[in-house]
Amino acid sequence: MLKVICRGCGGSFHEANEKSGSITVEGEHSAKIIDNPRVVKYDPEAVCNGAMLSLVEPYKSWGWTSFPNDASVIYDALDCPECGTPYPRS
Repeated sequence: MLKVICRGCGGSFHEANEKSGSITVEGEHSAKIIDNPRVVKYDPEAVCNGAMLSLVEPYKSWGWTSFPNDASVIYDALDCPECGTPYPRS
């Protein structure tokens, strides 16, 4: 995994997703696998967004909150949960 290092405090609380996610939707007679828009593979050529990053352990299990894992959350809203410094654009 590609760790995101904070420019402010030097901590590493997020990592870039190596692959896109999927969701299994149970139907009446079968299950269907669809893309999960909240887990998107990190693309260094694109503007980074909340769907490309995931909070790492142990912070996730400790109940730390983070920015929403959503493609509409872009670089200016992606900040370090420890010190609040914005993450870089890409």
